[in-house]
Amino acid sequence: MKQQNKDIYKKTTTAAVIIAVLIAIFILGGILIRFSYIKENQINYRADEERVRAKMEIENSQKQLMDSYQFLDKRKEFVRLPISRSMEIVEEIYKNRDTARTNLLQRIELKSKPVSAQSSTADKLNQPK
Repeated sequence: MKQQNKDIYKKTTTAAVIIAVLIAIFILGGILIRFSYIKENQINYRADEERVRAKMEIENSQKQLMDSYQFLDKRKEFVRLPISRSMEIVEEIYKNRDTARTNLLQRIELKSKPVSAQSSTADKLNQPK
């Protein structure tokens, strides 16, 4: 009977150890999965922050371009104007339709000439009729 008790004790002890090892493996596996999930979320969060930062930089540079004056080509007298100012100029030009039409035709003629034949466009366009 003692031998049977020892065998039963060994079997139950072995089964308990195996169950404990399996539980430990499941717990460690769960912890590792959780940490990898957290790490993945941190990577996604950093990528999202980077995308937002890049988008803001692009929007700021576009806004700066839209609100600033700049010579695009000094030789041809191409200038970038803020949109609000260019709208004011167009509105001012088209108050008198006849003058606007003649100015448009003059500008077309002037811009179709070679650059060397052009003189100051600002002087020609601002002459009163």
